[in-house]
Amino acid sequence: MGEIPDRLSLFCKVGAPSALTRQVSSRRSPTRASSRTGSSARRDEPKSIWEVMGRQKDVQYASRDDVQIARQKQLHQLRRVIRQLAKRLPASQRDSTGCRELAAYGCGTTMHIVRLLAPALASENLLKDIDFSSGGIRDRWEAGRRDALQMIERAPWSDPIDPLEGVVVHELSARTEREVRET
Repeated sequence: MGEIPDRLSLFCKVGAPSALTRQVSSRRSPTRASSRTGSSARRDEPKSIWEVMGRQKDVQYASRDDVQIARQKQLHQLRRVIRQLAKRLPASQRDSTGCRELAAYGCGTTMHIVRLLAPALASENLLKDIDFSSGGIRDRWEAGRRDALQMIERAPWSDPIDPLEGVVVHELSARTEREVRET
C-alpha cells in the first residue's frame, strides 16, 4: 500500500467546500487535501423529473467544489509570488520586521488535492443529501473509505510534477475507476 508521508497533512470534507478552504489556506507545509463531493456530476441522462432534480444537486455540488479548488489555486499562486518577491528584496529590506511579517505569507510548497467522487448508490434519490439513515451513512462511508484506500495505494502525490505547479488535483473517476490528474 502507498505510504502517506509524515510531512503531509490530510484534510477531509463531506459536502462543505468552505471547510476545505479554511483548513488548507492557513497551512504552510506540504499538504494533501481530500475532497469528497456530494455526488459525481458524470452520470447517465436522467429519465424522470425526480432524477433531473437529483442531477441538479449533483452538478451543484460538483460545481461548488470546482470553484473552491480554483480559488485555492489562486491563493496558492499568490503565496508563491509573495515568496519570490521577498527573495528579490535587498537583504537590508528583507531583514526588517515588517518585511519578514509580510514574507511569512509566502509559500513554496505544493498542495495535492485528492478529489473523491461519491458513487451513486442504488437507494439514492433526490433527498440523498439529507439521508442520515444508518444504512445510507454506512454505504457512503464505505464507498469513501474504499476510494481513499485506492488513492493511497496509487499514491499519485509521489509522481513527478511540474515544479512551477503549486496545486495538483488528483481525482478518482467514478466511471472508469482510473485516476485523472489536473494541474
